[in-house]
Amino acid sequence: MQRTRMVLLAVATVLLLGAVPAQAVDGCKVLLCLAGPWQSISACVPPVQQLFIDLSNGEPFPPCRFASGTPTAPSVVGTTSIASGSASNVWMMLAANPDPNCPAQYVTQFMSMMKMYSCKYSAMIPVTVNGQWWSTTYWNVGGQSVTQWSPYALSVGGMPQSSEWSADLQAYQLTEAAPAAAAQPNASSGL
Repeated sequence: MQRTRMVLLAVATVLLLGAVPAQAVDGCKVLLCLAGPWQSISACVPPVQQLFIDLSNGEPFPPCRFASGTPTAPSVVGTTSIASGSASNVWMMLAANPDPNCPAQYVTQFMSMMKMYSCKYSAMIPVTVNGQWWSTTYWNVGGQSVTQWSPYALSVGGMPQSSEWSADLQAYQLTEAAPAAAAQPNASSGL
């Protein structure tokens, strides 16, 4: 009887703790998730998605209290690091020129009173490992994201480049190559 009570008490405690409102995401966990293919790791998807929600609501990048590394950009507010890795959130800007942090394949242009540039993604989270750029996750407040892996991560980590990143870059390169090819004189015409 005593054992049954203890089991029921333990189950009730777990259920009550499960009903507690969600806490802020763990900076160490999201840093580790962002350093891997987090979209395909079921334990990483909820905390990274919560990170995007928190960042879009103005929260800083969550700290990692076990961090001992040096962030790549110490002046950036909301930077976290672990061991010899770091990550931070960098917002993209709407401006008269493309934001240099926005990859060319994601730059959008529109006209208002003057030509303006934006980015498909609202922000980026660059991750460094051992003092070298590892990856960048581009994300927006709508929940979309794509990750670009550095040559260092591809060689050391043994993972392939994100298929979405590669497809977007290839489509962009094809659209850029078409006008250049059309402008080239035809060699057989003698021009």
